[in-house]
Amino acid sequence: MFRFLTAVLTMALFILAPAVARADNTHGAPGSNGTYGVGNAYVTVCDSSVSINTSTSGVSSAALINGVSGKQIRVCAIGFAGNGSVTVSLPWSTATSCTSPTYTGMPFGLGGVPLPQAGFAFAMGYGVGELFHVPAGDSLCINLSAAVAVTGIITYTVF
Repeated sequence: MFRFLTAVLTMALFILAPAVARADNTHGAPGSNGTYGVGNAYVTVCDSSVSINTSTSGVSSAALINGVSGKQIRVCAIGFAGNGSVTVSLPWSTATSCTSPTYTGMPFGLGGVPLPQAGFAFAMGYGVGELFHVPAGDSLCINLSAAVAVTGIITYTVF
């Protein structure tokens, strides 16, 4: 009975938690590439963060997280709040300037996250397990629908 419950709880963890499952161990020892795991199951562990503090309407001219050639930005947690009515999206760009993003929506197929008035916030993730990743070499940017102050944090890793 104990083995059955352990197996069920383990399966629930990997089904319910956002994770990156690996089929092999070719990417190195646990923890070497932002992952940690046992056997062949690995979960992305984010070890870096960036603050969000902007009020520029439109796509920011500077990237929140600069891309690294051949590596993906993997985001594990997002949290931000607005000082008024604004819609926030996280586009990405092949350049660090973000002036011509290659993707303009929000991950998960969202057009953006609406914050209807001051004091509203959005949070997702907890720092372990990947929510989404940016294509290799691309930079992660921020886009505001209005010139409203938005502050927050993104937890991520790059590998």
